[in-house]
Amino acid sequence: MSFMNHRIKKLLRAIVDNYIFIGFCAVFYYLSGFIAMGATQSPGFIHVSLIFWSTTAVYHLSANNQIHQIYLRKAPWVLNRGVYVSLVLTGITALHFLFIPVVETLYLSHLALITLLYNIPRSANFYGLPLRGIPMLKIFLIAYVWASLGSIFPALQNAENIFRPPVTRLFMADFSFIMAITLPFDIRDYYSNHLDEPRTLAHLLGLRHTATAALLLLTIFALLIWPLLDAPVFFIPFLIIVLLLIFYSTPHKNKYYYTVLLDGTMILYYFALRSAIR
Repeated sequence: MSFMNHRIKKLLRAIVDNYIFIGFCAVFYYLSGFIAMGATQSPGFIHVSLIFWSTTAVYHLSANNQIHQIYLRKAPWVLNRGVYVSLVLTGITALHFLFIPVVETLYLSHLALITLLYNIPRSANFYGLPLRGIPMLKIFLIAYVWASLGSIFPALQNAENIFRPPVTRLFMADFSFIMAITLPFDIRDYYSNHLDEPRTLAHLLGLRHTATAALLLLTIFALLIWPLLDAPVFFIPFLIIVLLLIFYSTPHKNKYYYTVLLDGTMILYYFALRSAIR
């Protein structure tokens, strides 16, 4: 039994550490946009697959400086396992664009460009780049990209006017939600010694005020999403769970508290909407 438990734990760690779990979080968060908007068109397999593979590719590229290692200027090509996996995932993602409309490709391309400009090496010597050199910008870029995934992109697929009030309202709600669950990651990294990392909002506000800001953003999210719900009572347990996860965030929590529980709230969000919207 202990051997089986060990194997199961090892498998679960591999799923999380190789960004498979965050890929599923992205898929469920993307699907939640269709529910929140009451979309008549369901997402196709190719779109769901694109979201999964592109998310895993982006996280692989961003992790362990894979973009830095792929960058060839002033450095020899080093095809280690991380670079190899990143290139394969990027190739799989690129194939999906052969099967989706041009307007969707263009929209997703600007999100990919933001990721690239944020993560390019400092040695690139481009004016004003990388974006990671701008303090406290990271959390806003993350919120923008994820909110776009959960609102604007589903609206495009349903031929919606992305500037209609219901779409912009959902975007603002998603933006607030992602900010709320991302600020605890700043709390986690408060004592990080990575000199290459920019200062975060937690360094500006302090730990206690950062948690308070996250709870305030969660409140804004609840106020924005509430009018879209047919049965709000079924949404309340979700809000309580997220509130508790934010409240108990500390720099000393296990990393899986953040990468499984807090990130996992995006999956929980999907099921909460399914329960609260008829």
